[in-house]
Amino acid sequence: MAHIGVATRLVNERQCGQETANADLECSSSRYYVLIREAESYAKKHRIARTYGTNRYESLLKDSEVDAVYIALPNGLHHSWALRALNHGKHVLVEKPMANTAEECRELISLAESKGLVLLEAIHYTCCLHPSRFHPALQRFKEIVAGGELGAIKRVKAGFAVPSVISGLFFLKDDVRFDFSLGGGVMMDMGEATAVGHPADSPNIDKSMNAHLVLPSSVSGDLYVDFSMPGWGPFGMIPRALKTAVVVELEEGTVELTNFPLPHIFNTITIRPKIGKKRTESVYRFKDGRGEEWWTT
Repeated sequence: MAHIGVATRLVNERQCGQETANADLECSSSRYYVLIREAESYAKKHRIARTYGTNRYESLLKDSEVDAVYIALPNGLHHSWALRALNHGKHVLVEKPMANTAEECRELISLAESKGLVLLEAIHYTCCLHPSRFHPALQRFKEIVAGGELGAIKRVKAGFAVPSVISGLFFLKDDVRFDFSLGGGVMMDMGEATAVGHPADSPNIDKSMNAHLVLPSSVSGDLYVDFSMPGWGPFGMIPRALKTAVVVELEEGTVELTNFPLPHIFNTITIRPKIGKKRTESVYRFKDGRGEEWWTT
């Protein structure tokens, strides 16, 4: 019997509610206990068995009936609460980044291994590095790139940028993403590698980042992440579209994956060989039929 506790104030209600409710309907042995703002009304709406109320995380961790927890607190709190959860014997799914530093990550991994517990970072759109994770579109993208059809990889370009007109609507001025004490900054929230080109405008918080990487194999990579991508045209008044694509340049063509952060909403894999016709694919199910198309991961 699997009992899962959710410790978050940033959870997507529609998505989480749909997934937990469906899980309860499909598997009567699974129960979900929620710790969230307005927990009682949320639990009633989604038929969740137990709530703990706001700021009662310790109560959830001390509950012997809870086997696993999902942590989606602000970035700067991930390490401390994942550490507490592991010390209470809970399996942990923690939002990206797992922690603020490599040392903190190693501490969590070592503790989980010593206790025989699962510690998993929720960063589904980069898990195509592992043969069994997590979204079929990412797996298919990797399969095409690694299949040899277009030769060896020469260059990789990846971008995840939110237009300023959108960030102005969704990110409040005091948003946790801009709070250094809570692990704010675009690299902590959306990026994966660091490179220093020039000093940031703020001494602590980065709102955008460009990096050029050269790997030992001579493959190069360009990364771009931005919380508030400026517009273009006169005075930057024309808004840009959301940028969420990975392009792999190979010897005999390119492969592009569009919307890698949210492939369950829509995704497009475009194969452009130097010789031959362009083709596109959209993938929402694994080859063996596992999962539902609306699953985020």
